[in-house]
Amino acid sequence: MYLFQNVPAGIEIALEKMKKKEKAELTLASKYAFGQTGWPERNVPPDSTVVYDLTLHDFERAKETWLLEAEEKVMQV
Repeated sequence: MYLFQNVPAGIEIALEKMKKKEKAELTLASKYAFGQTGWPERNVPPDSTVVYDLTLHDFERAKETWLLEAEEKVMQV
């Protein structure tokens, strides 16, 4: 499942582990990239391995679940 549209799960996993200003080159297997459907709009064929160069410039820490108001908890689902 993707949190953001057209952002592969592998990038989201990597970003969770990165530190501010860190750079990384990611090679994502198909199951962590665009899977069996590919991304036709960007000419990424099905079952492709893709490579990304990432730099995490900045981030904002999410609130702990127990600190969220009821409405904020619903928004996270």
